[in-house]
Amino acid sequence: MLAIVAGLAGAGIGGQGTELGSSAIARHGVMMTFFVIIPSLLGGLGNGLLPSRLRTDGMALRGLNVAGLLLFALGLLAILGAGFAGAQASALVAAGLGVGCVAMISLAIVLIASILDGRRSGVAMDTLTWSQLFGASALIAVVPLVGAALTRAAFGTSGPLASVLSAMPLPAATIALAPACGIVADVLEVDLTGKRLRICLVSALGIMSIGAAVVWDRLMVVHMDWPASLTVALQAIPAVVAVGAALVGSWRHLKHASLPLAWICGVVVLLSAGWLVGNADARHSAMAFGLIFAAFAGLYRWLGLSGRDVGPMAWPHCVLTAVGTVATLMPTILPEPIGGAAMSAALVCLVPMVLRAFTGPAPELAHVGAAS
Repeated sequence: MLAIVAGLAGAGIGGQGTELGSSAIARHGVMMTFFVIIPSLLGGLGNGLLPSRLRTDGMALRGLNVAGLLLFALGLLAILGAGFAGAQASALVAAGLGVGCVAMISLAIVLIASILDGRRSGVAMDTLTWSQLFGASALIAVVPLVGAALTRAAFGTSGPLASVLSAMPLPAATIALAPACGIVADVLEVDLTGKRLRICLVSALGIMSIGAAVVWDRLMVVHMDWPASLTVALQAIPAVVAVGAALVGSWRHLKHASLPLAWICGVVVLLSAGWLVGNADARHSAMAFGLIFAAFAGLYRWLGLSGRDVGPMAWPHCVLTAVGTVATLMPTILPEPIGGAAMSAALVCLVPMVLRAFTGPAPELAHVGAAS
C-alpha cells in the first residue's frame, strides 16, 4: 500500500517542472526507485509470500519490521514535503533518502533473519526465497555506500546532490532485478528438483544481485563510471539465463494463462527491449517499467494464493498499463496523450481493485510447496 501511494504521488510529481531547484525530477526518480520498486518487490511481497514458503507464522524481528515500514513512510513524507520547501528542497530530498536508507537496511535485516530462521525447520528454499535473500544481501552491500555519498554531498565534500541522484538507478536495478526474476520463476512455478537447473538459476540470481552490487561498490569507491560491458555481463546475461532456466523448468506443466502470467510477459518484453536499445535513458525507463510489472505480477500472485477477490478491474488494469507503457516508451507508435490517458485509467482501475481486495475477507494464505 505504501508503494502504491508513493507511485501515485511520484506520477503526479513527474508532471511538474524540470528544474532541480524545485527538485521535481529528483523526487520523482527517487520515489519511483526507492519507495515503489524496493518496498514492493522486497518489503510487501517478502512479508506476503515468504512466511508460507518458510512454514512460519510471520516475519522475524517484527518490531524492526514495523519500524522499517514507518521509516519508509517518514522518508516518503520528507520527499513529498520538498515540493513546499523552496530553497531547502534538495536538503529535504537528501534527508528523506537518508531515512529511506535506514529503512532499507532494516528491511534487509528482517528478510535475512526470517529466511535463516525458517531454514532451521529444514524447509527447502524455492526460487522466490533465494531471490529475496540475494536482494536483501545486495541492499546490505549497496545502501551504506549510498548513505555515505548522501552524507558527503550534504556536507559539501563531494559533488552536489544531483550527481548523487543520477547514480541511483543503477544500484536500484542491481537490488531489484533478482527479486523480479524470482517472481517470474514463482509465477511460472518452476520445479527446482533438478540439480543442474537449480544451480543455474540460483547462480544467475546471485551474480545479478550480490556480484553486481560488489562491483558497483568498488567502482563508486574509486570514482569510476559503470561501463556498458558490466551491464551486459552482470545484469543482462544473468537475467536472460535466469528467465530461460525458469521457462525450461516450467514448460511442461504450464497449462493455462493467468493474470500474473500476463504481467510476467510484460516483464520479459520490457527487460529484453531495455537491454537491446543503446540509449541509456531509454534502457533505464524500460527496466523501471519492467520492475513495476514484476511488482504487479507478485501482487496478483499473492492475492490469488490468499484467495482474495480482485474483482473485474484486474484485467483492464493490466491492459491499460501495457498501452500506457508502450505510448510512454515508443511515442512514435502511440501518441503520448494516449499513454497519459491509459495510465490514468489504469490508476482508476487499480485503486478500487486494491481497496476491494484488502477490505474484503482475508483467507489464510495457502502454503506453497518448496519445489514450486
